[in-house]
Amino acid sequence: MSGIVNRATETVSTTANAVAARVDPYVPQVAKNAANFAIGTASATANFAVGTASATANFAVGTANAAKDRAVNTVTGTVNFASNTVNAATGFASDKVHGAIDFGKVVVTGATTTITSYTPNPILNLVTSTVDGAKALGTDPVGTVKGYIPTFVIHAGEKTYEIVHNTKDRTVNGVNATTGFIVTKVNGAVHAVTSVPQIHNLIEQLNKLTAPVLNKLGVSRPAPEAAAANGTTAH
Repeated sequence: MSGIVNRATETVSTTANAVAARVDPYVPQVAKNAANFAIGTASATANFAVGTASATANFAVGTANAAKDRAVNTVTGTVNFASNTVNAATGFASDKVHGAIDFGKVVVTGATTTITSYTPNPILNLVTSTVDGAKALGTDPVGTVKGYIPTFVIHAGEKTYEIVHNTKDRTVNGVNATTGFIVTKVNGAVHAVTSVPQIHNLIEQLNKLTAPVLNKLGVSRPAPEAAAANGTTAH
């Protein structure tokens, strides 16, 4: 476009100068001034047109680039936000999954924490080793503890272990306030009741083992005393 304007400007200037040269001897100074003014005006108009066209083109390019940059920044920001959101959600879900896998399924109801153990883990090992090393009550195990609230219930396949801290009926001789029981059930039926002296030590260890998982899962376990006041019992 600038080439066309330049050629037009050169043509106007050449023609005007040629005319002025031919009539110069006969043209008054006033007419010469008018001719020179016309040439200057034509050149100025041509330059203005070129400048305007260039400015318009530059403005259009700048506007397009600015719009492109805004679009790129907007898309990049959106992608980054989406990526961060997905990563955060994935991390949160991953923590939940790992927490569940560590100890299996964990459910807290009142004073009772129920754990479903899918694989051997520290909790299950602690309970089974306690049962193996404690004294099993052979006489009428079903009637040994009545109306109890288990502090922990651990499901491991066909077996269930209920850790009992307090009992309303203590029918076994020699059982004192610090003695608790582990009720072992097979397929839901009572198989054995094991007497565990200083049961609070076992419960304290279980609390320490489950605390990290419960924290990850966002579960808080009420104090046994508060839940026991509700009068909920299990058999």
